Amino acid sequence: MQGGADNQFALSITTASGAQVTVKLGSSDDGLSVEFEVTKGTLTDAERDQLGKLGDAFQNAVNGLAKQPPVIDFSGLTGFDSSVLKSVDLSATLGANTGAPQTITFHADASLRSMHVDGPSGKFDVNVDLKNLQAIGSPTAQKAALAAWLDRFDTAQSRGNGDASLMSMFKAAFTGLNSNYPPAATLPRIPLNNADKSVLSGLADFNASISQTPKSPNPMRPSEIDSFNYQISQSTQIGGTDMLNRTIGQQTQATLSASYHRSLWAGVPLNLTSDPKSQNYEYVKVEDTARSAVDVGYRNGLLAYAQANRSASQTTQVQRYEMAKLVSDVTTPVSASSSSDLLTLLQSIMQNDAARATKPSASQSADDAAVDAVRKRTSLEVDPTRLKAAAK
Repeated sequence: MQGGADNQFALSITTASGAQVTVKLGSSDDGLSVEFEVTKGTLTDAERDQLGKLGDAFQNAVNGLAKQPPVIDFSGLTGFDSSVLKSVDLSATLGANTGAPQTITFHADASLRSMHVDGPSGKFDVNVDLKNLQAIGSPTAQKAALAAWLDRFDTAQSRGNGDASLMSMFKAAFTGLNSNYPPAATLPRIPLNNADKSVLSGLADFNASISQTPKSPNPMRPSEIDSFNYQISQSTQIGGTDMLNRTIGQQTQATLSASYHRSLWAGVPLNLTSDPKSQNYEYVKVEDTARSAVDVGYRNGLLAYAQANRSASQTTQVQRYEMAKLVSDVTTPVSASSSSDLLTLLQSIMQNDAARATKPSASQSADDAAVDAVRKRTSLEVDPTRLKAAAK
């Protein structure tokens, strides 16, 4: 029944020993089908143990996807031991027989995690790069960084009038793929101290995008498209010849391009037709860009430079129509930028760490204050007004 099922799920696992495990589920009004197969080898006890743990995660993922609207709950699929299991892949097709199916693909291995979702309302991609794991922060820092991104997603959805259900799935995918980071390999990586990590976001590198299916809801002006496109990325570079002569860089960006129609009167829904009397609305276009870049370098063990640069711009165009006539067309651009020298703050963090090394009972409050001050100067700020205020 799998091939003709309304909802189809497949989990494929490659073990470290080379065995291939495939689990297929299919559900429809006729019932449930299950297929299980092991090829290219046999399973070790350790592999069986890991597979048992993944079974619950797979069930949670399937249960979430079967809901209406679908819920992304894939975080459990990232918690496997990469020394036992080489990779985990999940694919799902929802509503395969409806004419408007939604497809989901997920992949995780020791160096990469990815998810792609495509359906009637739109599509999104999330990719997480695990190559620079020595740059990730503490669990507290990771939690704070994730919360900040979820707030940015909400801001983008609000400014661009994004689809709430699609954005909810995107947020869950981003959170799940940034959960259960594996431990960083000890060698031959250049280690980072607390001062170095204070300038970094706390998360692994990523790139992600979400795009709604464009719509043309106005028959009198079909060129007015409702759209929502949002892209984010983070890239980290750790270089240098050794720990005494290391360099750290991180670039983060977010861009939003959206357009939508809205009613002139709160609580009155739009019903645009070819009748001029229905043509009372505003057509809004939004173009936003935000960037943050940090660069830190050491020479012979001494901090040589530490710089942060941030910028944000928002452009909003509002075209107002009354009885099908354009009565106003206003474009409002807002932008801001800031540059911060972080040398003194990072030196303070290193001095506090050195003091605690000789006196473990020393207070950490000064260090926490310095780290907080660094974060305020390095984290991505999407609102130019807030960035301008912070730069004063």
